[in-house]
Amino acid sequence: MNMNNILQLIKTEPALFTGLAQALVALIVGLGVSLTSAETGAILAATTAVLAVIAAIATKPFQVSALTGLTGAIVTLLVAFGVPHVQPDVVATLNAVIVAIAALIVRGHVTPVAAAHPAAHPAAAPAAANGGSVPVPVTPPVPPAGA
Repeated sequence: MNMNNILQLIKTEPALFTGLAQALVALIVGLGVSLTSAETGAILAATTAVLAVIAAIATKPFQVSALTGLTGAIVTLLVAFGVPHVQPDVVATLNAVIVAIAALIVRGHVTPVAAAHPAAHPAAAPAAANGGSVPVPVTPPVPPAGA
């Protein structure tokens, strides 16, 4: 897989990509770094919120990605600061699970901004005119009668 394919995947699947990135951050923080549960929760809540904003900007409707990201960040903070004697790896694992499930759910309910605006991609305009279900045949323009 080359870099162009990876960039195309990021453009066409922003919600899935940001969810994967957050799950990887959660696993690295939970398994590879020695932090307290409060530090783990703060780091993961901040990265969850930032990646949710990125996904929300890259998708339509904005509210779906923003709401699920905010929910994931709040739950992570509640577990990290509200549950006594919780271990950092539990906070990280819970965050990874929440974000992974949310990313899979959100992915089916959002559209990348690039796909939502067919004017940005002229080749996609005919298919987008009828909802994308049936290709619209493109016919050449008819010359004027006096030509």
